Order: sequence, then structure tokens, then C-alpha cells
Amino acid sequence: MDYVRAYNEMFNMTSFGAHIDEAINDGRSPYVFKISGQLYHWIGSLCPQSGTRPRFLQLYIYDTGTEVENRMAHFGGRDSDQICEAIVRRLIHLLDSHNELVKLFWTARDKCDADEVPTFKIRLFSIAGSKQHSLPTSDAIGAIVPILQPHVEARATLSAIRCHDVGSRTILPVSFTGGPRYMYSHYLDALAICHVFGNPQFYVTFTCNVRWTEIAWYLQPFPRLTASDRADIVARVFHFKVKQFVRFLKDDSPLGDLRAVYTIEFQKRGLPHCHRLVWLHSSPSSPISERIDDYISAELPDPRTDLAGYAVISATMMHGPCGIANSRAPCMESSACTKKFPKKYNEKTFFDVDGRAHYQRRNTSVYTTRSGVQLDNSYVVPYNRLLCMTFQAHINVE
Repeated sequence: MDYVRAYNEMFNMTSFGAHIDEAINDGRSPYVFKISGQLYHWIGSLCPQSGTRPRFLQLYIYDTGTEVENRMAHFGGRDSDQICEAIVRRLIHLLDSHNELVKLFWTARDKCDADEVPTFKIRLFSIAGSKQHSLPTSDAIGAIVPILQPHVEARATLSAIRCHDVGSRTILPVSFTGGPRYMYSHYLDALAICHVFGNPQFYVTFTCNVRWTEIAWYLQPFPRLTASDRADIVARVFHFKVKQFVRFLKDDSPLGDLRAVYTIEFQKRGLPHCHRLVWLHSSPSSPISERIDDYISAELPDPRTDLAGYAVISATMMHGPCGIANSRAPCMESSACTKKFPKKYNEKTFFDVDGRAHYQRRNTSVYTTRSGVQLDNSYVVPYNRLLCMTFQAHINVE
């Protein structure tokens, strides 16, 4: 199991072919595998070129008398301390005995071993279930690209769209995520909640921090791996932190006397984050709109008076750099920041005619440096200090 990927690669019948776009991987975010255009599975020539070892589909057809040596040659040979020759032999026997496609390739192998080799070709078709077709009777061999599941039955293969299915009506149930019934059900839920509790006071986005000590502790036995290599650990720790976050909102009231909290989304897009709507018990004599500065800040703390706050906010709550300083930032579109940074300076918090809050952003001459660019209050993402200090993470509060 430690080297299962190597064994799986060893018995692949095709190689991967595509135009891989690496432009997005600039080292500032988890690795993204991006393909531009068509995805191919190359089978190559029937026999290897002179002086080269057979690989992929060639291993099933060419020089099968030394198949074990040929397969292990690409993984360090028989001297490898990772690949076991006995396991390779057992896998070869397993596929030869039970895999219908491997049996099908025997036809090509027998043709190659004949005294007079006829002209023929192998073509792979992306159709489900090799048992749907008989052995070839002409000079062409039809097959599909299999996976290492030799005992899989025909009824367990992926279902395909048949000709008679085209144009037929399919009604998606409410359980189908993203479907119209699913969205309408959540829309009704949202109306019902607002009918009971009124409009929510805060919109909070809680983003995972891969530098959390819990994630670092889990990754410690694997020094060659990064957090993006172990998405399972990141998701597990973040799920635990989200539970802590909700308890903290209820018990410590960093945003006021909590009345209700509702999770509307959980994503894994780069880093996992969740969005939350928060309802409070607001006193009519003191509406929340008049106390925004008590809960939300959009300024860097002064390091002379709040060094700990400055360190956390400058590390987790700064947007950018973008714009002229970094035209390739993810937020850039048509030479402008889609998040509308940098923001304008404001001496005090106010609401515009559309009811949108514009937070206090004074020109305090406090800066932090990111990627060699100085960022001030115009690049601060609105936050609640107590939440950020408690969870050491990017927590946007609006």
C-alpha cells in the first residue's frame, strides 16, 4: 500500500497527454493542475523503438517473456528497495487470469509472435465494459482504458448515455446539490429564517490557516509534504476549528448577544472557508448600525501600542498586493481589482444611499510589507480583532 501508485503506474496501458497550463502556479497558493484543451490517452506504437524498453501497452504485447524485468526497469529494477518482484508477478498473473482486456491483447501478442506478422493496429475506444464486444475478427482490435479492478463486473461499470436517452426529461431531486429544486428549497429556508429573526446583522467568512499548530503537528512526520499535499488533514482541522468558532460566537459574544447563526456555505477552493450569517439581539435604543466600530475594524493596529494585534492582522487580514504592483493577482480582472482595493480613506464609518457600510479607514501612516510592497489601511480587509486574535486566521466580518 505504501507504493500502490507505483504498482498502478506499472500496469497502465496508456500515458497521459494534454496541454498543461502552469501559468497559474506562481508559488503563492496550493498547486493547481490545469488543462487547456483536449485530454488524451496516448498508446504510442505497438513496439518500442530500437534501443528502448517497452512501456505502457507495449508491455502487454512485446517481449512478454521478460515482462517482469521490463516492468520493474522503470522503477529501479530488481535492486529496488520499494518494488517487490513477487507482487509484480502476482499482479501479472492476476490480470492475465481475470482482466478481459489483457486477454484481448493476447491476440495482438500472438500476431507479433507469428512467423509472418500481418499489418494491424490497436485502437482504444472510450466505451464502458469490454464484455460488450467479441474478440476481433478483422485486423483491428477494439478495447477501453481499464483501471486495476480485475474482478469488476459489467453491471458495476460507469453508466453511459445511450442513444435512446438523448432528449429524455430528467427531474433532479431536491437532494441534488446545485439543482433548481435544491436552490429553491434553500431560498425558502432563508425566507423562513428571516421571517422569524429579521435581517442578519453580520456576514462572516472564516478561512483556514495552514500555519495552525495543529496542522503543523500532523505534518511533522512528513517533512517533504506541505499542507496542500494533505487536504484531508487541513479539512479535518478546519472542521474542528469551525465548531470552536461557533461556540466562541455563542459563549464569548465577540459580535454581541447572539440570537442565531446559520451556515450557508462550506467550500474547498484553494483553502477551505465557510460563510456565516449572524443574528443578534439588538436593542431598539442602540441599533447595531451605530456601534459598528465596536465590532468591525478596517485599520492596522498601531505596533507601538498593540504589537500582537499588528502582527496577526498584518499577517492574515491584508489584501494584495494587486493592481500596478501585481497585475497577475487572482483578484485582477480587466486591469482592475474585483474587490475594489485599495479602498478610500474615511475619517469615520458611514452608510451610503444603498445601505452599504464604509468603514473607518484613516491615513494613520501605519504600514506592513508583503512581497516587497508596502500596504496601509486602504488594503485592510474588515475584521473583528477578538476573532482574529483568538483563531489566528483570516476572518472577514461585514
